[in-house]
Amino acid sequence: MGQRHATLYGKGSDLSKKKALEGRAKCKTITQSMMFKLIDVANANGDPEQTRRYWHTYHCQQKITTQDGKIFGNYCRNRFCTLCARIRKADIINRYHPIIKDWEDPHFITITVKSCKAHQLPSYFKNLTKTFQKITGKYKKRDQRGTGKKLIGIKSLESNFNPIKKTYNPHFHLIVPNRAMAVYIK
Repeated sequence: MGQRHATLYGKGSDLSKKKALEGRAKCKTITQSMMFKLIDVANANGDPEQTRRYWHTYHCQQKITTQDGKIFGNYCRNRFCTLCARIRKADIINRYHPIIKDWEDPHFITITVKSCKAHQLPSYFKNLTKTFQKITGKYKKRDQRGTGKKLIGIKSLESNFNPIKKTYNPHFHLIVPNRAMAVYIK
């Protein structure tokens, strides 16, 4: 029997880290369950392109290769894949870590609105972003006048999907340098 060859990309995941592999398996299970529901919705809406994307995500990390105690596979890189979203978030954290590690007491804030239906989501994103810009603009003016603090932080816009209620929950996640800044923003 001939040998099979595969080109491996990335650093791979350590097979000896059982907890990390269990987390990865849990993410994959959640994603696959979600994809079946989303595929049904895309099919009902007659959207073959979205159906294709959901199937692509369903098969994310389906075929894996092990080499030198590490596991390798291809990622779908779709935002709605819990595994790929987790990796994307870790990459973002690693990029900002050099800044955050110098902050005295980093705080995490979530700014959210009530859940909405799919057709309302674009306007919710627009209004949430516009409102946040008003808030930051107000404090920027105060800082320029010398009557307020300069806002510093890292912002991420996200939305969760509830497949049972078929609603979305748009929200901002913020990391700020200290408790005073967190209270100031709230």
